[in-house]
Amino acid sequence: MWVLLALVCVLTVIAAVLAVALVRGERREGAQSPTTTSASPTPDHHRPVPVSALDGLLPDSGVVSAAMREPDIGLVAHGDGIAADVAVDADCQGVTGPASRDYAGSGWTAVRWQVWNSPAALEPPKLWKHVSVTVATYPQADAARSFYTSQSAAWRRCNLRIVNGRSANATESPDSFWYVDKVSDSDGVLSATTANAQGNGWSCQNRLTVRNNVAVRVTVCGYGPPDAAVRTLVDTITRKVDAAS
Repeated sequence: MWVLLALVCVLTVIAAVLAVALVRGERREGAQSPTTTSASPTPDHHRPVPVSALDGLLPDSGVVSAAMREPDIGLVAHGDGIAADVAVDADCQGVTGPASRDYAGSGWTAVRWQVWNSPAALEPPKLWKHVSVTVATYPQADAARSFYTSQSAAWRRCNLRIVNGRSANATESPDSFWYVDKVSDSDGVLSATTANAQGNGWSCQNRLTVRNNVAVRVTVCGYGPPDAAVRTLVDTITRKVDAAS
């Protein structure tokens, strides 16, 4: 009888152990079950920046003056379109400035631009410093990124070239030769240096980047313009894009 009782106790313990193991196994399976289902892509929670926010993305005089270290620089022109002029070397026109042929077909919905000069005149007798800023919206972020990708390929093809920026229709005007150098695509910023091919010391730092559905284009020119100025202006605008997203 004692043997029978001992056997019953042993069987009871074994049954209890198996039950606990089964429960633990079920819990582990339950925790692993989500990994067996394919997860949907993480959605982009940034809403597209509306056209109505474009004007607010552009820098004010205090920002431009501080970035350029030039108190006399002033806004001399602004608008909401892209000039249709085509340069002689049209394939590299986008490096030296926004070109309608580069934006055409890219799906952009609106554009705003500014021109700042020192001295503050549209065509001063002697230009010391120059800034141009362009912001363009696209319906969605992927369309803006596609534009950036196409421009990256176009800019890199122009590296180490001398290009003629004269309007192809202005046959009576003098040629405007620029040397394109230091084209790079790094951390989502496309950059290039363009220098007057006559060797007079005038050069420009050009930047293009995309934030959400906005393409940001900044050019800073002068006699040895510092990289810090163009970086400051690009950062100022992209922070505004982030805030508007």
